[in-house]
Amino acid sequence: IDTVYASTVEIETNWLPSIRLAGKIDSALYKLRLGLRNFAMDADRQNQGSLEKIQSIRADLTKVAESYASMVSSPEEQAKYDQVLSGIRGYDQKVDAFLGLSSTASTEQLAVFMRDNLSPIALKAQDSITELIQLNERGSQQAVQVAASEHSATRLFTWALMAVSVVLTVIVASLFTRSIITPVRELLVSTSKIAEGDLRVAITVDGKDELTALQQSTAAMQMNLKNTLQQISEASGQLASAAEEMSSITRES
Repeated sequence: IDTVYASTVEIETNWLPSIRLAGKIDSALYKLRLGLRNFAMDADRQNQGSLEKIQSIRADLTKVAESYASMVSSPEEQAKYDQVLSGIRGYDQKVDAFLGLSSTASTEQLAVFMRDNLSPIALKAQDSITELIQLNERGSQQAVQVAASEHSATRLFTWALMAVSVVLTVIVASLFTRSIITPVRELLVSTSKIAEGDLRVAITVDGKDELTALQQSTAAMQMNLKNTLQQISEASGQLASAAEEMSSITRES
């Protein structure tokens, strides 16, 4: 469970934010490229508003690119990020040259400069950004696989634990039932023999529960019956002796 939680947290706090931020870097670079293309085609490109717009886009790209530094979590990711940062800085330097040339060059000359100088660097930088995104996607997929594997193991353990619990419950219930049924059956056999007149049957008394009290009561009843029968037997003997004496006295008279 801890592993699943850790993988989830890693995805939410590291991989997905990194992918989103790298996507923002790519969008900001594309926006700058598009802005420079529009700037080159603008006949009134030297007005303050056009220049300020380009500078604002450049600042946004630099800001979002540098903000990724806190998201780096491995040497491999650092290497990819360094490539991205290097490409963006190289592109930014070429933008300075492009803006310096824009005051005197024609639209066609600016288009050639963009094609020969800006585009190759931008494409290389965007390839580096793509590789950075792919690196984070692989990390996210690995975290998902770890979480899925741990989830499967946890589910298997849960099922195994449930199975063991069921088996133990059946065993305990069986033992508990036997501890009640076996003495009851023995007591029923004993009481049946007593009812048939066999007072010699042995009654086992063990334990400290209600069943033990019943066994003790049955044993006491057996003992009382034995004593009663013994007393009856003794009284019968005495009556027989008295009858014999009376008979002898009658014959003598």
